[in-house]
Amino acid sequence: MKVKRRKRIALLRDKSPVPTGPNQHWSMDFVHDQILDRCRFRIWAVIDQWRRESVCLEANFRQTGRAAGQALDRSTVLRGWPKSITADNGTEFTSRVLGDWAYRCGVKLDYT
Repeated sequence: MKVKRRKRIALLRDKSPVPTGPNQHWSMDFVHDQILDRCRFRIWAVIDQWRRESVCLEANFRQTGRAAGQALDRSTVLRGWPKSITADNGTEFTSRVLGDWAYRCGVKLDYT
């Protein structure tokens, strides 16, 4: 007879505040796919949580924190600066370059 193990208690995280207007809370993540010749590519998506629309889509074979910062600069010209951005703990999002961008622009980066 096997004894069932107890599951570990999940980390308690703060719930992100519900946005009440545009540019309050953005989320960003990557989508992966490959084309017929098995060449993989990534699409970096940034979404405004209040409007539920895409702020930025960048497709490339490699993505860096520097490219993410430049794409965010281009998209904020039209839309304005967000108050906070939620991202996962990917290497592109936890890089010093993107952290410096957020500090320079006064944007709070939240990691899930």
